[in-house]
Amino acid sequence: MSRLDRLTRKWWFILFIVLLFFLPAYSQMPVSGPNSMDLVFAVLSGALINKLTLLNPLFKIAPLLIIAGLFIGGNRFRRAFNIYATLAYFLYALLQNAAITEQYGIVILTGNLIGIFLVGLTWLREVLLEQNDFSVSSLSLSRWWVMPLAFFAFWMPLNYETLRPDFNLLNIITNDAGLAFCMMTPVYLSVLILFYPQVNPVTLRVTALAGSVIGFFNLVAVILDLSSNWWLGVNHLPLMVISLYALILSLRIPRSDAQ
Repeated sequence: MSRLDRLTRKWWFILFIVLLFFLPAYSQMPVSGPNSMDLVFAVLSGALINKLTLLNPLFKIAPLLIIAGLFIGGNRFRRAFNIYATLAYFLYALLQNAAITEQYGIVILTGNLIGIFLVGLTWLREVLLEQNDFSVSSLSLSRWWVMPLAFFAFWMPLNYETLRPDFNLLNIITNDAGLAFCMMTPVYLSVLILFYPQVNPVTLRVTALAGSVIGFFNLVAVILDLSSNWWLGVNHLPLMVISLYALILSLRIPRSDAQ
């Protein structure tokens, strides 16, 4: 077990990561307490990453091809998967949590940005170390149940205008789920879960921890307005379920590391 692995198991490190997401947002215009949730929704609806909608198909097809390559070719596609996930998390951190709004000016969700950026750093570390072992022989059939949930998140069958179900198959390739932390994190984690414990424990743990915190925030927001947002909440359930499961797995000590 590495020193960083031991460090990220500490209760205070986990608490530190959780508290990061509670950092107050930056706003160019002053914001009163009652409007803080409006600020969050303003950022998420007008995030800079939404300017990349023409690239939606690219961010859907690319991960599909890379993950298919992992299951077919194993470690020959390891670097491609690690690099893609790294770039994706840096993209989520910098562009999904910042917006230029009419009411508040420039707004940055500071906690989300820093937390997701740390996730990207753990994936960058994995690119350098290559601890993930995607040998086909390492696949665990007992954990395949995560894949339907991950696919549901990747599909994201949601009509943005009505916030109601939209199971159009074109959404699998054309919507912006590929540019969303909440929809793609279940996908990356499900891959690591299937190859656990032959994966980088720090990458798995920090990604799962961030996913659990953001998933919790999203579900609370949905519960507060359940009448109109219930299907949006359903779309975020894979993030919460898979992240919590991955976090539990990441805190286990593999037999080979047990003292």
